[in-house]
Amino acid sequence: MDASDRKPNADVEAEALAHAIRMWEAETEMARRLASRSNSILALIVAVLGYGIWNLTTLRSVEPAGVRTAMRGLLALSLILLLTALGSLLFPPGARIRDPLAGLRLDVDEDRIQGHMTRAKYLPIARRRVGQGWLAVGRQNLWNQARISEAQTLLLSASFCAGAAVVCYFCLST
Repeated sequence: MDASDRKPNADVEAEALAHAIRMWEAETEMARRLASRSNSILALIVAVLGYGIWNLTTLRSVEPAGVRTAMRGLLALSLILLLTALGSLLFPPGARIRDPLAGLRLDVDEDRIQGHMTRAKYLPIARRRVGQGWLAVGRQNLWNQARISEAQTLLLSASFCAGAAVVCYFCLST
């Protein structure tokens, strides 16, 4: 008797289903955290854009002209990086998984309730379907995490450029 001829042990299948449910819950919690992180980054970007640090009229007093041009370039680069970060969060590139659960059916309960399925047949199907769900949500989470990391990197780069321009301004204005 090989492994394919054995009937699944209901206790093992029940534990596997419980594990799949725990993984599902962990992935959905991660999705919630990633959404919160993304919203925080968006709020920060919008706040910085609304603050108007790129008001270049205050740079007229900076001499020499070459330094003023470099500062304007740093501020322009910072603005471009910030807008790119905003765009990467609002309009993500690549093949986004629109609905990670599309095509996933979890309607086994009706068959079980009607008595067409035994517990031994139901548990492997339920485990497989819940497992497919948490894997799909996990893939979406990985994709979102990469997108958020890219936006954070762009935001940090924009901060460095703007910071360098501000430091130059304060050093030359005193």
